Amino acid sequence: DRVLGRHPLRGLALVGGERRPLGTAAGSMAILAHLTDDQVDDINRRNASRLAGYGMDAAGVQEAVRLCRMRGYATSESRAVPGLGVLGVAIPRPAGGAVAALALIGPLHRFSGRGAARAAALVREEAMRLASLPGLHGGLTPPARAEGALSTERKAARPLA
Repeated sequence: DRVLGRHPLRGLALVGGERRPLGTAAGSMAILAHLTDDQVDDINRRNASRLAGYGMDAAGVQEAVRLCRMRGYATSESRAVPGLGVLGVAIPRPAGGAVAALALIGPLHRFSGRGAARAAALVREEAMRLASLPGLHGGLTPPARAEGALSTERKAARPLA
């Protein structure tokens, strides 16, 4: 979902539900940071060619994951709209990992120093509120189970996003 603010710079180039490799933006970086190092390595290996298409590599993703784990949020510069920054916070699962992420897009200068910490605190508060919703962690929907969303073959054939 997307909610637009009043600032003239807007991240309208991004489409809700668009598939991108994990690690190419702040929201997906926050999700990766909630996985184990082995899981991150596996995803990076599977997405190597996809990452290259975004001008990234596994080492860059690993460094961004390290920073996200240290700070509790991820930041990135928008590749679609110059001058925009993105701040991402994962919505954690009680058993580990993350169910989704929230991303805040705004002028790049607002995502450094104290501005980033203040914004991250607000987004993290909302992420924790969402994580506490009882229906959020019910697992895959019946259509996703029927499609075999967890099979290794499907993961290898489809972009991880």
